[in-house]
Amino acid sequence: MVIVPEGVLAPVIDVINDTAVRVSWQPPITPNGPITGYFIRVNDVIVDPHTTWPTSYVIDALEPYTVYHVEVGN
Repeated sequence: MVIVPEGVLAPVIDVINDTAVRVSWQPPITPNGPITGYFIRVNDVIVDPHTTWPTSYVIDALEPYTVYHVEVGN
């Protein structure tokens, strides 16, 4: 049986400059087990495989005027 976490909020993206953003997130209100870390994926490429604390990460070296898909998971 798979237990789905509850209270998962979308990450927040803050623009730092033309080529960098800060991604911030909160742990689920009700996790489905111990959280051992998070991964951050940008356009299907993992850029940080095991962030645990703080729950934010700066993604830099981005191209201006480009759309990126950012995903945070654990």
